[in-house]
Amino acid sequence: TFFTLWVVTYGTAQKGLPTAEALATAGMIIGISQTFAMISAPIFGMLADRMNRANAVIIAVALASLGYGSTIFVSDPTSPAIFIVAALIGIGEISGVIASGVLIAQQAPRDIRGSVIGIFSLCGTFGIMIATGIGGQLFDNWLPQGPFVLFSALGWIVVIVGLIIRKRIVPKNEGGAVIGH
Repeated sequence: TFFTLWVVTYGTAQKGLPTAEALATAGMIIGISQTFAMISAPIFGMLADRMNRANAVIIAVALASLGYGSTIFVSDPTSPAIFIVAALIGIGEISGVIASGVLIAQQAPRDIRGSVIGIFSLCGTFGIMIATGIGGQLFDNWLPQGPFVLFSALGWIVVIVGLIIRKRIVPKNEGGAVIGH
């Protein structure tokens, strides 16, 4: 949402691009982000399956936060620099989806796993709605990169909390029994 808004706003106002061309540029950037997400998904999935699930979440959120935060260094969202940022964001976003899924699958008891995933998704939806509303205010009243900086800051908070609590997350098998280290 904010990539498209940023590119179209900048492209039409600063570069004099027709709206259709600015939208096409935004689509290309989003396409790059999603291509890197698609390529990295199986790679991160294999990594997340072989490592501590809490560490996988920490790494995934750090990657996404790095991508989001790096937007602050891009003044022209139509420049080639945005492609690196978009790739990082795509990798970070899909890694976060995968890592959170494997963590929930490991930690939630089998008989209520669907309910846990449902509540997790509901909370995520509320978080997205609130952060998007605040991000829109930041876009309008501060910087076009404001929403990305917000998501980066929130992500780094999750990374710090994750580092603090990761030792409390004990691996479990399908039946809920603790797995030996």
